[in-house]
Amino acid sequence: GRLVAELKRIGVPTVGRGGGSLRDTEANLALLQTLHLAAFPDDRAAAHDLATSPLRRLVGLPQEPGKAARRQASARLREAFAARGAAAVFDEWRRALDADLGPREAARMRQLVEAAERLERGADRTPHELLGLLSAAKVDDPGHGAVAVLNIHQSKGLEYDVVIVTDLGGSIVPDAARQKLVAR
Repeated sequence: GRLVAELKRIGVPTVGRGGGSLRDTEANLALLQTLHLAAFPDDRAAAHDLATSPLRRLVGLPQEPGKAARRQASARLREAFAARGAAAVFDEWRRALDADLGPREAARMRQLVEAAERLERGADRTPHELLGLLSAAKVDDPGHGAVAVLNIHQSKGLEYDVVIVTDLGGSIVPDAARQKLVAR
């Protein structure tokens, strides 16, 4: 969120915990668009996004995908996802694109592959269902920063040498409890 972005902006190595989205890199958005195109063959926006991404050649889309090309690509995607699973297909594409990805994009793409593997384990998921679950998934910010930023619920049971409690947008801790926190 805002705090992680601000700390990074001023040069503090920071990592967010459990509140990040798999949708925050262009590479992952393209992967998620493959699920969307598989579920909705006539979606021009998904086909256009893929046709203008590095996934275009891997998905087999022309630069200007017409209706027939969209439907053929959608059928190929559904077939590949059904035969091998979306996680395996995504991982193959991740390896093919790895040299063109920055460290954060590569890490976020690995997180998407891992999340897809967990979601597909023991369950047949449609591309549409998997798209919804992956889009809603919350993951740690990739990297190993010196400062971990997490909410009060995520911190339960964890121990740190130093803890700073912020109150960025309102009172999350009642006044009486706040006095106890400050006194410690």
